[in-house]
Amino acid sequence: MALLRVLVLSLLMAPVMACGGSSPETGAAETPPAYEIDYRVTPDPGDATVAVELDLRQRSHLLREVRFRTPGNRFTDFEGDGEITRDGNLLTWRPPATGGTLRWEAAVLHRRNGNGYDAWLGESWGLFRAEDIIPSAATRTAPRKGRTASPGSHSTCPPTGRP
Repeated sequence: MALLRVLVLSLLMAPVMACGGSSPETGAAETPPAYEIDYRVTPDPGDATVAVELDLRQRSHLLREVRFRTPGNRFTDFEGDGEITRDGNLLTWRPPATGGTLRWEAAVLHRRNGNGYDAWLGESWGLFRAEDIIPSAATRTAPRKGRTASPGSHSTCPPTGRP
C-alpha cells in the first residue's frame, strides 16, 4: 500500500502588501503591514478525509477576523487559537494578535450525479480541489492610517488613477 504524502499549500496574502510607499522623513520604503498563511493538509485515506491546518503569522494585528461558510457537514471539528464561534453555517475565527493556528477536518468524497466522483481520496491516490477542503472565507483587517476603502471593498489601497 502506497502512503500518500502530505500536501503543503502556501499562500502569501499579497493584496494587503500591494500598498507600499515611501517614508516622508527618510525617503526609505515602508514595510507595509502583511500577514502570511500556510495550509498543511494531511490525508486520511481510511476515512476519506483530510486534516487541514491553517497557520497565520503576522507582526501586527492586521488580520482581525476570518468568516468561513461551512454548509452541510463537509467541514467539522474546528479548533484552534483565539476565538472561534459558530452561527449556523457561518464559522468566525478571531486569531491572536501575532497569529495562530486553526484546524479542521474535511470530507473529501463527493459523488457527481450518482455516476462517479468529482472528488476522491483512496488508499494510494487522491484527486480534489482546494475548494473541496478549504471553505470559502471573507476577512476583516485593521484599517491603515491615511488609507480609505470604498464601501463594500476589501482593499485598503486608495485608487491609483491607472486604468
